[in-house]
Amino acid sequence: MTQTKIFSFVVQTLYWFFLYGCIGWGVEVVYAAIKERRLVNRGFLCGPICPIYGCGMVVLNWTVAALAPSGEGKSVSTVAVFFVGMVLTTAIELVGGWTLFKIYHIRWWDYSNMKFNIGGYICPQFSLLWGLGSVIMVKVVHPALAKASSPLPMKVLVPAEAAVLALFVVDLIVSAAAATGGQPRSPTEGGLLNKKLKEIDEVRARLRVTSDKLTTVLGVSAMTADTILDEQKLQLALAKLEGRENAAELKLEMLLRANEMRAKLRDISVDKIGTRRLLRAFPDMKSLTYAETLASTRAGVRRLNELAAAARTAAKEMAQTAKETAQTAVGTAAAAAQTAKETAANAAQSAAQTAKEAAASAIQTARETGISTHQARQRRTGPIKPISMRFATPGGAHLFCDGGFWQKQPPLYQNCGTTEVLI
Repeated sequence: MTQTKIFSFVVQTLYWFFLYGCIGWGVEVVYAAIKERRLVNRGFLCGPICPIYGCGMVVLNWTVAALAPSGEGKSVSTVAVFFVGMVLTTAIELVGGWTLFKIYHIRWWDYSNMKFNIGGYICPQFSLLWGLGSVIMVKVVHPALAKASSPLPMKVLVPAEAAVLALFVVDLIVSAAAATGGQPRSPTEGGLLNKKLKEIDEVRARLRVTSDKLTTVLGVSAMTADTILDEQKLQLALAKLEGRENAAELKLEMLLRANEMRAKLRDISVDKIGTRRLLRAFPDMKSLTYAETLASTRAGVRRLNELAAAARTAAKEMAQTAKETAQTAVGTAAAAAQTAKETAANAAQSAAQTAKEAAASAIQTARETGISTHQARQRRTGPIKPISMRFATPGGAHLFCDGGFWQKQPPLYQNCGTTEVLI
């Protein structure tokens, strides 16, 4: 093969590896969503790819191409594809599972509950499914994908694959580091998950000792896993120690052990790249050394998450209640201010109306008082005799009183009637 053909072969191989790795990851996610009714990032890596599927399809395509009879238009029979696919994929699953177990001392998948399984790594039931899947992929899916991707030029594939390959290598390093957590401390202690399981197992042992002491004092089994993880339930359980011998020491010891356990589980819960993601990605994972601890760790992390979610919900409800209370207080204050404003306006209007009425009454009273004074003045001297008055002015004109009015030129000399004349 020339260098150009080798380069083209490598590019095409990487293309199919990444494509089928992503397709396999999607199949795993759908399968887990149907089985567990939740979305889970399946696979060892953080990214959306399962390398074992990519490797399986690349090897299967190579093998089928090598077995194809010579001659244009000829292909491998469906039966041959079925058996070849079943054998190849089962072998890859066996080698992959055994290698991961030797590195991490963890079974990432386990078929021990299936009949005729081999070491829990493979079983004939899934081997038949792999064979059927190989037929579908080789006879239906791969030709369609090959036809759709054939127009892609090298100048597009090469930089795209280089970028994806760089991300894949980084993901592989980060995921491996998160899973191993450094060098194992003993030949039987594999990766980071096993180290955490060992630490939790030691805490569980100390908790059992303390719980046995409480059982001796109280006469009944005092502590369950749920009680230890729930702070409120733990405090209620420890309240039964009041008045008992060594109550303070036992209470302090249990609180320390419970806090230690919660801290270990919380570390796993927040480790979204390492331990927590692996536990979620491989729900059938088993540890031969810490099988019971692994099961209790799963349950404990799940319970802690439930308690945290309940606490967040309660906090949101309290915040909403406080917000509604504040809004009600603001509305009440606004209503009170509006009422005070209307009351003040009504009071001012009423005062103005009262003042106006008082002023009008005063004016009316003054008028009535003036009239009464005038009438009283008329009555105080009794009947007045009619008089006629006439005066001469300095200018020679004559003034006379005629009915109480002074005139200069009287038509006739008349009396002033009964009007009192004041001079």
